Amino acid sequence: MVCKWMCINPLSLEERYKVKQGLDMNLSYKGISEHVGRCKSVVMREAKRLGDAGMYDPIKAQEDFEAKQKLIGKKK
Repeated sequence: MVCKWMCINPLSLEERYKVKQGLDMNLSYKGISEHVGRCKSVVMREAKRLGDAGMYDPIKAQEDFEAKQKLIGKKK
């Protein structure tokens, strides 16, 4: 069972690569979440946010996350 507190932390680049690997292997979101060590909902949102299976790019996902963090920092 994955701890609930882990769901509030952003995915690392390494975890994003694990998501990509799971998608490429056609694992279920539950299977990917167990592989990554995160909540199923986090994995599902991450995958769907950037296009799911064949479209998901972990580097693009990380860059997108970092760009959004910069925007949030500028608003404060």
